[in-house]
Amino acid sequence: MEVDIRLNTPLGQEWESVEALRVAIVGCLEALFRNRDFGQAVGMVSRELVENAIKYGDWEHSDPSLFQFSFLLSNEEIVVQVSNPVSADENTPKELLDTIDWIKQFSSPAEAYMTRMQQVAEQPKESKLSCLGLVRVAYEGNFSLDACMDDNNVIHIKATSKVENQ
Repeated sequence: MEVDIRLNTPLGQEWESVEALRVAIVGCLEALFRNRDFGQAVGMVSRELVENAIKYGDWEHSDPSLFQFSFLLSNEEIVVQVSNPVSADENTPKELLDTIDWIKQFSSPAEAYMTRMQQVAEQPKESKLSCLGLVRVAYEGNFSLDACMDDNNVIHIKATSKVENQ
């Protein structure tokens, strides 16, 4: 079966958008592939990236149309990308980028996940940023992560997986 699905859309920063998007992706993939685990994994990855965007985006000072969701599925790979405005005055964008670089340093996503779980358990409750969702994307979703920030203070986080890995 030849597969080519593309979805590029602006999103609203309402929390209700997260679950609606996840359910739509899971339903579509389960219908096409008859594989519940595959649909759930891609739905989780999409949800985690959109939740990060809503949680850490700069919604008071930025154009909401900069919040974009992209989903591409071919026979070879799946790409989920979320772009959102961030505040240049906060440390959060750097921490997100640093976390993705940190994940890449491990020999396996499982090792990064276990290390991050231990760190989260030991950090003070008032800590703002756990980035556990990004580690879940790598480990539970079996996706590689890349990110960059452009000159307009928009962060782009991309998760990619080979279809055969799913």
